[in-house]
Amino acid sequence: MGIQINGVDKDDTMQEQIDGKLDTIDDKVDTVDSNVDTINTNVVSIKENDRNTLEVAVITAANSAVDTVLATVADDYVAIEKITVVANTAQTADMTSIAIKGGASKVITFIDAASGVQANLDAEDKQLTWEGSIALNVADTIVMEHVGTDVTPLDLTVIITYFPISGTGSIA
Repeated sequence: MGIQINGVDKDDTMQEQIDGKLDTIDDKVDTVDSNVDTINTNVVSIKENDRNTLEVAVITAANSAVDTVLATVADDYVAIEKITVVANTAQTADMTSIAIKGGASKVITFIDAASGVQANLDAEDKQLTWEGSIALNVADTIVMEHVGTDVTPLDLTVIITYFPISGTGSIA
């Protein structure tokens, strides 16, 4: 028998109150768990639908010895899904080829020089496209290499489709 005050067993009353509070806490924890599940589902949904594009004009000399930096990854990992090179005009015969590469030290080839020959971009609206899924880390770059015989400028647009893998990854 516990403590009695005015004939009421206070230990039983206190235990009932404690049990009631624990039930309330359990209900609130279940609600929080449910809300977290909903938030996680929404975040995955947002990331899956958070496709972005970066459009870059390339007007560099056909024979430039320096790669043209098309994009640099910022903040967090991104997944590159598609890269399209569009000829805005017929590319100069001074252009031998272009190649699109990425990652640390250009270890990833998106479009190789054999595909990027002048004949494949020698008319307005001709296009080269790479599609896949490549993860790039912060500070990784995507560059265009170009080989040519003279300084006539290229007239290309590169469109990169990507999405953040986690956090706020982006390219610029």
